[in-house]
Amino acid sequence: MVVVDTRTDRTAVVTDVADRAPTLRPPWLGMREEWEAIPQQVRPADPAETLRAHVAEADAMIRREMYRP
Repeated sequence: MVVVDTRTDRTAVVTDVADRAPTLRPPWLGMREEWEAIPQQVRPADPAETLRAHVAEADAMIRREMYRP
């Protein structure tokens, strides 16, 4: 699920929910920087934000393929 962390103004993917606090990561798969968000400051991404996140993920996958040794 693609969401927006309004505290950081970052689009993210929910990777886990522990004690009602979602763990988020950037939408592109290569990035493993995760953070715990405050539940009240997370909202579902709108369609444009979701599309942007999916395009960013696809771009990251293409870059990894292009630069793979």
